[in-house]
Amino acid sequence: RLYGSSTRRRFAWHNFAAPTLCGSVSPTRDAVRCALDRIVHAETVVVRGEPWVAISLFGDSFLTQQCRRIVAALLCVHHGWLPAGFFRTATRADVIVGTPVAPGHLL
Repeated sequence: RLYGSSTRRRFAWHNFAAPTLCGSVSPTRDAVRCALDRIVHAETVVVRGEPWVAISLFGDSFLTQQCRRIVAALLCVHHGWLPAGFFRTATRADVIVGTPVAPGHLL
């Protein structure tokens, strides 16, 4: 569970929605208060000598571009381009932040 919680917690995922949903993604609306249950490293594969990581995201529903933005943010945190506490901040209902988006053709 997100943040190691033993109970299922719901977070506001409005910052991870596509900009085209502007106005429909208020952090107080149920449509964006979905639960991301877990992110799993499914496997690592080598393609033409390059390692690629396959991950799976599990939850009750996802917004347009949400998975792409979560993956991009994970990569940015990993590389140090975003702070380690980025997800804790970005899933707060009272915070509006921009999130990077991973190219769709790689997912």
